[in-house]
Amino acid sequence: MERVSVGPWVVMGRNNIVHMGAVIGHAPQDLSYNGEETWTHIGSGNEIREYATIHRGSGSGLRTVVGDHNLLMGLSHVAHDVEIGNHVILANGALLAGHVHVEDRAFVSGGVLVHQFVRIGRLALLRGGSRTSRDVPPFCIMDGTHTVRSLNRVGLKRAGVSSEERAHLKRPSESCSDIARWRRNLFWVLKPMPARLSGSLSNSSGNRRGAFATERANCPILTLKWVLIMIRKLFLGRDAQ
Repeated sequence: MERVSVGPWVVMGRNNIVHMGAVIGHAPQDLSYNGEETWTHIGSGNEIREYATIHRGSGSGLRTVVGDHNLLMGLSHVAHDVEIGNHVILANGALLAGHVHVEDRAFVSGGVLVHQFVRIGRLALLRGGSRTSRDVPPFCIMDGTHTVRSLNRVGLKRAGVSSEERAHLKRPSESCSDIARWRRNLFWVLKPMPARLSGSLSNSSGNRRGAFATERANCPILTLKWVLIMIRKLFLGRDAQ
């Protein structure tokens, strides 16, 4: 670990590879922090590339958590109190603000900006240069300014969805105007879902602003409603409308 800076109160697992210039467990960039004991927990099998930064928790008893088998590319930033799951990729220059939660196998592309308290769902893909201050649903592709473009078909394949079922998702979406009504009925969708899916969706069911990443008005792309309908169809084998 050449020229690596490791701060106090850092716990790291086994077989982590840390490249030159990385900073792990440094003080948070939070004006309320007064030097109290806060922690950084790093799992096992991670690779932390050049000049990536991971800051510790921002208050007593708080911690920043990076799970197992993640890749943090050069100049990526993990702010205070962030929680990253397993098999997550942060590409070069991806910036996670405080209290962000990233679920397993999400891919945050280069130059992406994620606002504090946002949740990024399992197997979500955030395209390069995008930004979001809203939660990103699992299995979705997001770009622009918190704009959900489509289902992440590669993510669905990894979740065990067949090629025939993925091809069925290429149908045109419903009206963009349905999205506001659908948010209010989200828990109607979650209730009958298998636990392995409803858990991912409920964990991403709106951040502290109560908002999802959505599509731009009048865009012929998949709405969050259509995403949830199709996931329910695929895994329950019945119509969710």
